[in-house]
Amino acid sequence: ALAALWRTEALARQPGSALPQDPAFIDRLTQMRLDVQDLQSLYQRFAQLLRQGELGPEVSALKVWATETSQRASELLVEASAAGGMLQGGGALAAFYDTRAPSIFSGTNQIQRNLIARNVLNLPGKS
Repeated sequence: ALAALWRTEALARQPGSALPQDPAFIDRLTQMRLDVQDLQSLYQRFAQLLRQGELGPEVSALKVWATETSQRASELLVEASAAGGMLQGGGALAAFYDTRAPSIFSGTNQIQRNLIARNVLNLPGKS
């Protein structure tokens, strides 16, 4: 997500780019910056819990947030690349496609959400 954010910001800074004047794009870019900061904080919290041996539903939350943030970052990169006429050959489409599979690995994000809910609400698991 961070690499896609950096690439998107670089595209927006290109001479002649109309992206800095697009309020909707600026809003999405700002939200993505905040989401990436949240993801970094969540990774730090996860590392702290791992060191303490106290893993719980945070693992599932990290997986969901990381994969979905990466997907949103790659979508914004594709948008910025297309706006700059650099969609082909710039790697944006590869980044976009590469971020899709991780939401399925280790259980789909919906399954992870169910695990989070079950753990947080102390619901019994399936036998």
